[in-house]
Amino acid sequence: MQSILIGSEPGLTFDQREVKPIVGRYLKKVLPDEVVELSIYIVSSTTMRRLNRQYRGKDYPTTVLEFSQIEKKAAGDQFISSPKGKLYLGDLIFCPKQADKLAQKEGVDRQAEIKRLLIHGVNNLLKAAGLGKQKPA
Repeated sequence: MQSILIGSEPGLTFDQREVKPIVGRYLKKVLPDEVVELSIYIVSSTTMRRLNRQYRGKDYPTTVLEFSQIEKKAAGDQFISSPKGKLYLGDLIFCPKQADKLAQKEGVDRQAEIKRLLIHGVNNLLKAAGLGKQKPA
């Protein structure tokens, strides 16, 4: 079972309904027996640029940022665990305008590029959680 929470900045015209099925199917495929929670927030290029600068030191908008809630533990580290039986992966910040630009630049289908980028973000969160590289979509 997955709980995928989706929000967006006011005023964006991106249809959020295309995000949840992509991520939900992928999580069900790679973690079929896990109760997984993930948040996705849709942002503008301006917001993405600010976040990329703030958290990565890169002064340009990117397509997706990930913020893990369960970093892999180093020996001796103490982290607060998710509630028993639930895997809270973290947050994905997604910029559809940047995804559109990348799809156009690469000459690929917009939907395929959105899917690739969302799954890339989920895989980064899974890797941060110590769950390794997952299957391609």
